[in-house]
Amino acid sequence: MKQFLIFFLWIAAAFIPYVPLQAQWVQLNLPDTDVVSCFAASGSNLFAGTETGGMFLSTDNGGSWKAVSSGLPRYSSSDTIGYAIIQALAASDTNLFVGTIANGVFLSSNNGTSWTAANGGLLDTNIFALAVSDTNVFVGTESGGIFRSTDNGTNWTAVNTGLTDTRVRSLAAHDTNLFAGTSGGYVFRSTDNGSHWSSVSVDLNAFSVYSLAVTGRNVFVSTYGGIFHSTDNGTSWAVDTAGLTNSNVPSLVIGGNNIFAGTRGGVFQATYNGSWNRVDSGLSSTYITSLGVFGPYLFAGTDSSLWRRPLSEIITAVKETEGETPSLFSLSQNYPNPFNPATKISYQLPVRSFVTLEVYDILGREVSTLVHEQKNAGQYEITFDAHRLGSGVYFYRIQAGALSQTKKLVLLK
Repeated sequence: MKQFLIFFLWIAAAFIPYVPLQAQWVQLNLPDTDVVSCFAASGSNLFAGTETGGMFLSTDNGGSWKAVSSGLPRYSSSDTIGYAIIQALAASDTNLFVGTIANGVFLSSNNGTSWTAANGGLLDTNIFALAVSDTNVFVGTESGGIFRSTDNGTNWTAVNTGLTDTRVRSLAAHDTNLFAGTSGGYVFRSTDNGSHWSSVSVDLNAFSVYSLAVTGRNVFVSTYGGIFHSTDNGTSWAVDTAGLTNSNVPSLVIGGNNIFAGTRGGVFQATYNGSWNRVDSGLSSTYITSLGVFGPYLFAGTDSSLWRRPLSEIITAVKETEGETPSLFSLSQNYPNPFNPATKISYQLPVRSFVTLEVYDILGREVSTLVHEQKNAGQYEITFDAHRLGSGVYFYRIQAGALSQTKKLVLLK
């Protein structure tokens, strides 16, 4: 009888379908289960700010955390005892800045071991955004506009010339551009460290600009009404909602050639010109409060916990092989060609270079920036999704250091 039972179990097992195991989101052991509102990285240190639980530090890619809130203001109400609400984090060299609601800015120069107030000249202490550009630190406030400090927060100066909406909810700095998003749904850009601002707004239907993400000439704006995308530093905009099933988007973050969106209905991923793919399988809650990219991981804060997932599991549109060093610089013909609506473009670098890969229409107008960053020597492949473009002949051009090449591609719809 025992032999028959073993034989029966073996036969049954043979007919169980094979399901490949795939590591997905892993919940992290944050000491406090409070809502994680923001992330910042400084060297090998990852910081997470929460709404009432204070600050936390991880030195092992989020594997373990410790509280680092000494010196941060505390408060109590009829139903809550905790720390001031943290809304923003930013790192500048060895300095870390925290923006809070009602208590202003705090500075740590020792990886969060201790914090001191840094509010000299700050006329509005409700801080919603922080950004660092070279030696300048910027804060966006609830109603006082934008303030700039050139001495690590010792002194702040209002820099609101041209800013017609001073309810600043988001900031982002990239190269010589500084962008600000407001509660009234406006986007502003400064090219002189905030001294002057000009409107580069898209019609956001007065949706508050929750988050900004910038890389190269690509600017992404998230609101509670969806995502908007500019490929020319805000000169023109397009609605970016293809594949996005939830339009309330509080968080955006860039990782490599990918953009990630945290929504009230899950996490989504896209290339700069591709449609959105949902990548939140395994999360116990899809109410996303914040996103961060650090090292090889994407981090997501939800309304009840903190999660982590390897970027390598999520990013499938870009294939990079840096371990193989080519002997020559080259740009391959896209495949397939003609295509509809996506095609793959490959290139190889014999040495580390700053790479710009752009697509132009037949009149020479730039329609997409696929790459705009430093790349190690290696072989690269990127997917160009042209679902927003019309049929026709286009050209793609790569610039890597002093070398450049251009090839033609054909979109047929």
